[in-house]
Amino acid sequence: MKSLLLALALVFTVSTAWAVNVVPADEVDAVITLEDVADTETGMTGTVTNHGDVPVTEIKVLVSYGWLWKDDRRTDEASPGWTETHTLPLRLEAGQSQPFALAHEQARPQRDDGELTMSYKVLGFTRWVFQGAR
Repeated sequence: MKSLLLALALVFTVSTAWAVNVVPADEVDAVITLEDVADTETGMTGTVTNHGDVPVTEIKVLVSYGWLWKDDRRTDEASPGWTETHTLPLRLEAGQSQPFALAHEQARPQRDDGELTMSYKVLGFTRWVFQGAR
């Protein structure tokens, strides 16, 4: 048992992984992309791709549901649109893609005086950098 603990200690000493948020906000879209995105009755689906050179986790996505009124001069009522932030519960290796599905945080409005439009943006993610022993 002592030899197993010593071996594990040696492994953790030789190679350590650090989670670091280091990509500037204006460069996020060059590393993580959302493709084949579809708006569904219950949420959205698509494929997320890591174009970077290290693994990533905790990909944060902003999803906005804007309401387009049929009568665009309408000012007497609050818009039924909303915005959500989601974190994709996955790990993507460098160059890897995976499908994803996100559920709405609230029900779609059942109305006939306008329609919802969806927009989305990757806000950030955690990048995993591996460093050797010092």
